[in-house]
Amino acid sequence: MRGLLYSGTERGLYVSFDDGAHWQPLQLNLPVTPVHDLIIKDNDLVVATHGRSFWILDDITPLHQLARGDVGQNGAILYKTQPTRRWASAPGFGGGPVQGRNYSMAGGLTSSFERITTEEGKPKDIWLDAGDNPPDGVVVQYYLPAKPKGDITLTIKDAGGSVLRSFSSAEIKDEDYKDKPGLTRPPVVPAKEGGNRFVWNLRLEDATEVPDDTGSMGFARGLNGPIVPPGNYTVEL
Repeated sequence: MRGLLYSGTERGLYVSFDDGAHWQPLQLNLPVTPVHDLIIKDNDLVVATHGRSFWILDDITPLHQLARGDVGQNGAILYKTQPTRRWASAPGFGGGPVQGRNYSMAGGLTSSFERITTEEGKPKDIWLDAGDNPPDGVVVQYYLPAKPKGDITLTIKDAGGSVLRSFSSAEIKDEDYKDKPGLTRPPVVPAKEGGNRFVWNLRLEDATEVPDDTGSMGFARGLNGPIVPPGNYTVEL
């Protein structure tokens, strides 16, 4: 990408959008550590450090879009999403994870993870002795120059312009789902100042639960909406 440069120093990582005339930190959650080598692989930036293993900055295409001038420099920015592959993930079975250390087994190997709660109030698994899989769905990245005064909405449309899903930053109240134990709460759209990321799991709306129905035998995933077919889709902020 012309004009876009990365530099590893004794104290961290930097980026330039003007052939090195100006530099700014690209540290994010990378610890203060010497960066000895950099390589770009499949639009991911791989950082080799001294003493802290290697780190990977996933999907640097938003930086490409900024360098090309594809997006405005002022106001909110909705970055172009990347092509996403549909793949079947193993949902597991039995009781769900709890706060603290949990264990998962696949292919005869057992790995451990901790379930935490993010700033948005969503559960997140931190793997302790295994790699982190890519997000299960489309990653939508956007930038907000300031925290919005009201709610923001992400709308998913098909190639014909029909609305498939709509997600909001509005808080979801417990009482709205008190009588709907089988339904999965839709994810809340992050709306903090700066960079934000949202993952759409490629599914349509969940099915409506039938009161007093025992046919599902307690498997709440039976109400999950179907995955959309391959094709072109649009997201609006």
